[in-house]
Formats: sequence, C-alpha cells, structure tokens
Amino acid sequence: MRARARAGFTLLEVLVAVAILGLVVLGVTGLVVQGVRGLRIADERHAAMELAEQKLTELTLTSDLSPGAEEGDYGENWPDHRWQAEVAETDVPDLYRVTVTVLWDSGGVERRPSPSSCSMSRRARCGPPSAASSLPARSCPC
Repeated sequence: MRARARAGFTLLEVLVAVAILGLVVLGVTGLVVQGVRGLRIADERHAAMELAEQKLTELTLTSDLSPGAEEGDYGENWPDHRWQAEVAETDVPDLYRVTVTVLWDSGGVERRPSPSSCSMSRRARCGPPSAASSLPARSCPC
C-alpha cells in the first residue's frame, strides 16, 4: 500500500478552528457592545450636566433666592429629562447654596448624575459686585 500524502485538513481540525473563531468573534462583539453602551451613558451624563448648569444659571439669575425646593421638566426638547432644585441657607448671612439635579430615564432605568451647585448671595448675583453687598460676586456659571 502506498501512503497517501496529506493534502488538506481533516473535518475535526476545521470544526475546532471554526469553534475557536466563533468564540473570538463573540468576545470581540461583547467588547464592542460594552464600548457603545459606555459612550451612550457618557453622552447622556454630559447632556445632563449641561442641562443642570443651564438651569443653575437660570435660577441664580432670574429667581429671588429663598430657601426651598422646586422641580420641573425641560419640555419637548428633552422629554425624558427633569430637574430638581434646592436652595438652602448657609452659615454666612445672605448666602445660599443652590443645587440642581437632573434626572432622566435611560432604557427604563432612572439615572441621576452628581448634582451641580454653587453658592450665591441674594444681592450679589453674577456680574460686578453691587454697593449693597459686602460679598464678592461670582462669575457665571457658578
């Protein structure tokens, strides 16, 4: 009998190679999905922080600061986003801490990043200090 020259791969070798390739592709796909999810969450957090800074500036420029809480939404432009604001007194007379938190729904999960806050005087709003205030004005956004 003549020995046959081995000219190709056996069926078992091909199956093992395909199985290994499938596992590698599955692992890479999982990494890509995790990366896309991370980018989406980072984008949502960035948008929420921008909205919080916008609301914080709006409240400190247009509201008469007095201790209390209020909440609202961002309307049709940001239908899944809402805000909560709290104005609290500090140890310094006529100085208030304004805290804004933005909440939003993301895939059925309520998300809430760290709140944005600053301290503002009722008299010393953003801009040049007034003669009535002994506290320095802060530049906006706080």
